[in-house]
Amino acid sequence: MDVVSPKDRVLLDQLLAMTTKRGRIDNLSIRLEGTKGLTAPVAVAGYMLPDLKDHFFIGLRASIRLDDKGDQEQGLERDKTTGLLDG
Repeated sequence: MDVVSPKDRVLLDQLLAMTTKRGRIDNLSIRLEGTKGLTAPVAVAGYMLPDLKDHFFIGLRASIRLDDKGDQEQGLERDKTTGLLDG
């Protein structure tokens, strides 16, 4: 929770608690706090693992918008056809 924006911590905490009844978290949008401030929103999905002493599996998905040409954006080189990060 230390890396989650303070505005989103209560929501995420409540949804994690609800996974015991509901089972999953799907596509919750939250912001993380980094050394340079808040990140762009990331999608969160996850579920509780009862076999592992009630630990959670949490997946985060961030998207970075490409410009129209697929050119470099935010310091990242991307393939112009696929948009994948270029080696």
